[in-house]
Amino acid sequence: IPFESELQASAEVPLDQMVSAYSAFPNKGIRVQPHVIRKVLDRDGGPLEEWKYTTYKVMNEYVALTMVSMMRGVVTSGTATAATSLGVPLAGKTGTVNDHTDVWFIGYTPTYVTGVWMGYPGRKRPLGNDMTGGKGALPMFIEFMKTFLKDKGKEDFPKAPSMPEDMRELYRQRQRELALQRAELAA
Repeated sequence: IPFESELQASAEVPLDQMVSAYSAFPNKGIRVQPHVIRKVLDRDGGPLEEWKYTTYKVMNEYVALTMVSMMRGVVTSGTATAATSLGVPLAGKTGTVNDHTDVWFIGYTPTYVTGVWMGYPGRKRPLGNDMTGGKGALPMFIEFMKTFLKDKGKEDFPKAPSMPEDMRELYRQRQRELALQRAELAA
């Protein structure tokens, strides 16, 4: 993968940052800071430097796992159905930028998040009118994940918990507001 400054996803966000953001969904709302090098050892095998996990709570568990459920639909019946060939529970999102200058797919299992981006680093050049995230990036994701997941066990995504009461109350309040707006429009 090219360095962050060379590789941009659809909204000019580097791919590693997009993958990090998506990591919060299967991780129940906890985002893991991306890293490149886990540890540096001296010539005798002793650690000189070691990366410490840096995580951030970015959403509640209900929202994160509800997003997983929705993104599973992209794989089971949406633009990434070819990924079902891997035979493991997957969720993800395809992406295609206007004018087909960038395409991507970010997919995840309950444990691993992987992103694939296609485009011309540093400049916007069309990849072709028929190029989409599902046609370009997804096949590369599938090929990589076939090998990567080969010796790993199958896992299931956790189910979303019940909607928290504070969110449920906000939902009811919004429904009341919408009902009032409809009544005003009807009158």
